[in-house]
Amino acid sequence: GFGVAAMLVSKISAQAVFQFLIDASGALMLLIYLIVACAEIAVRRRLEAEKSPRLTVRMWFYPYGSYLTVAAILAILVAMAFTPALLSQLTASLGVLALVLVLYVGIRRRMGAAKIGVAPMKP
Repeated sequence: GFGVAAMLVSKISAQAVFQFLIDASGALMLLIYLIVACAEIAVRRRLEAEKSPRLTVRMWFYPYGSYLTVAAILAILVAMAFTPALLSQLTASLGVLALVLVLYVGIRRRMGAAKIGVAPMKP
């Protein structure tokens, strides 16, 4: 299946596959860090509202540092969209992100949230 297809694609156009992998990794790291920063803001806000004893480690400059990080990452991604040399990295990364999200939604619908070990979040 997948191994045979990957081998054929690498034989047909090894340079294009390598370039796509390099391009896709560029902004993808920023997108992952953006997701982590947004999750940190949301979880921290919820833990503080609950006055949770689990909140033992305090992050410096919260919430301003987190918001500044999100704003900086968004600014970099917008700058990548307007920089011709970096546009291919951004589009490849957004394409990979879209593919992962589509697969995630498909798996959740097919298997159901309970079957894949996802606990529902409390409001």
